[in-house]
Amino acid sequence: MKKNNTVLEMLRSFYNQGEKIAIKYFDGGKILSVTYAKLWKDVQVLTEILLKMQLTNRRVAILSGNSYYGLVSFFAVINAGFVAVLVSSEESAVVANLDGCGCKLVLFSRKFHNLVQKLTEKLQKQRIYLSLEKMFEEYECRDVAQRPVASCEGNGCCAIFYSSGTTGKSKGVMLSQTNIMFSVNSVNFYFDNIKKMLLILPMSHVAGLIVSVFPALNVGGTVFLADSFSFLKAINAFKPEMMVLVPVLAERLINTINLGECDVACLQYIMCSAAPMNSELAKIFESYGVSLLNAYGLTECGPIVSLSTPQNKKPNTVGKVVLGCQVKLVKNENGVGEIWVKGPNVMNGYSNNLKATRKVIIDGWLRTGDIGYLDEEGFLCLVGRADNIIVLQSGEKICPEKLEAQIVKSPYIEECLVKPIVQNAENIALSVDVVVSRDCGSNFKAEDVYDMVAKNIDKVNASLSYYEKIRKINIYQEGLAKTALYKLKR
Repeated sequence: MKKNNTVLEMLRSFYNQGEKIAIKYFDGGKILSVTYAKLWKDVQVLTEILLKMQLTNRRVAILSGNSYYGLVSFFAVINAGFVAVLVSSEESAVVANLDGCGCKLVLFSRKFHNLVQKLTEKLQKQRIYLSLEKMFEEYECRDVAQRPVASCEGNGCCAIFYSSGTTGKSKGVMLSQTNIMFSVNSVNFYFDNIKKMLLILPMSHVAGLIVSVFPALNVGGTVFLADSFSFLKAINAFKPEMMVLVPVLAERLINTINLGECDVACLQYIMCSAAPMNSELAKIFESYGVSLLNAYGLTECGPIVSLSTPQNKKPNTVGKVVLGCQVKLVKNENGVGEIWVKGPNVMNGYSNNLKATRKVIIDGWLRTGDIGYLDEEGFLCLVGRADNIIVLQSGEKICPEKLEAQIVKSPYIEECLVKPIVQNAENIALSVDVVVSRDCGSNFKAEDVYDMVAKNIDKVNASLSYYEKIRKINIYQEGLAKTALYKLKR
């Protein structure tokens, strides 16, 4: 099949797929199927609506969740020659996303009707909010265009995705069609037999739309649109061959498999990203015939940088750098340094933030802010985030992710967060916030839980240098604060 180098080339290919099923999704108690012919026509309908509005602001926000009309909107906005701005479905992030991109038009799905009402009451800036479902119910389109109307030129900004905001303020990442299709074609290249994919992660994030949806559509396959609340039901109903998860969802899936509530015989691969993964988890999935493959990427790289593949995988790594992408380590100390990336996947820059753009893109190289190294076989290994490094008064540097990976090996600990505490004016020590496993919390007294956790921390401390040792433990029953992609907020 011909390689599509731009989003519009991929869209153009839909026209020839005819009555093949492109999309499936839950609608109440039913599963609805959408053919490529209908997807194509719906994109053209919305394209015509947008063009007739004669917008002066090229940026169009999409607040849709993982919905069919959200997908139609993305294609239609780009097809009309505008810029699609994917807005987070988290209420706390919506206003910041809309203000950050300066959109005057917001396309929203019906499920966000109440949120939109709140926004129109609170926001002073004038915006137009249009319900996608209502538009398709009311609009009659005649003589639908037979081809995309916008240029297939791939290097200009066509979409804005917001970074996860793990360590700071979320920024609007400007991606081109070339950026997006680099990752899509990378997945297709390494997983060329996969045509049934399941969307679980938010479509407003690159790992959701670009990695979970587009690779299947790019080769005439089928995508099931679900989310983190319905993905177990979707696996049983759709029987996907591949999906993209984060570790916490992979662990949830294993629990349901063990309970006999989910059948994964259909699954060949699970791509896991966004957070460190316990290597033992991969072994458990392998026992069920499923390859759990680590990947590394970031919004600014559209998102893929490296992949573990069926042919090239290694525990405790994030695979090898994909073809066409370059990686180098800067400020390299003993083989470990900051990961810099160069290639067709690197973003155009941050929206309305030239200062931040110039800080991270230097001579075409993107400073990722991630610390890692390449092992002797060329596999990329992550150590942690440069922004997270804790520097003591002595000058010693501590990577909290490294300690956290050791601590969560305990069966009593579900998740943890290592952070600095000031013991006195001249001394910084380390503390850890611990969320105990549900079984541990319900079956034991509070003092017993603390003793079990403390013993585990003592074991970890025994293997650490004096300055790395954990001095204080805070225990919680509820989960720690996370982003929409389940990354810990620090």
